[in-house]
Parts: sequence; structure tokens; C-alpha cells
Amino acid sequence: MCSKTTLLNRGANFFSALADHVGDDAVFIDRDPTYFAYVLNHLRGECALPDDAHVLDAIRIEAEYYCLLSLVDLADRRARDRPPLLGVLESIASELRLARTSAH
Repeated sequence: MCSKTTLLNRGANFFSALADHVGDDAVFIDRDPTYFAYVLNHLRGECALPDDAHVLDAIRIEAEYYCLLSLVDLADRRARDRPPLLGVLESIASELRLARTSAH
């Protein structure tokens, strides 16, 4: 649970629209909570994003769902600024995982 102030911290978005309709009632949002910590930290003003391309994609999807354009921009910039070698290493790791699962 988080405060209404936190949810309204980034201007017009999913949460501000929701708050206009539900007031102070508790609300259940049926989304995978895996990346919600990044959304919440962004709303709180402290958002360190990871380098992992798959996680950045997932965060971006959540940010788009919640209409947090500033978080979409952060995820895009982080993805662009990733070290080039990191993408190569991720590809190799992915290929090794596929090879291992195929061998079993």
C-alpha cells in the first residue's frame, strides 16, 4: 500500500485518473507486480533502472500502461545508453541457456 500523495506525484497519469474516480477507497490493480517497484520508486522520485534489456522492456510496458511518460523516457534512455558489450554478453548467455535446455 502507498499513499495517495505518492501516486499523484507525477502529474496526469493512470493513478491521478483513478484517484478522481475512487476517492480514498483501496483499489486492486490486476497487474503482474514484478516491476511495480520501479514504477513506485519513480513516483517517489528515486528511480535507478537496471541494465538488463528484458527488464527495461518490461518496465517500459508497465510505464506505458500507467501513462508515466517520464518513466517511459527514462527506460528508453537507459536502453540506448547501455554499454554495447552488455548486449553481446546477454545474447551469448541466452544462446547458452537455449543450448542447455535443448540438450536435456
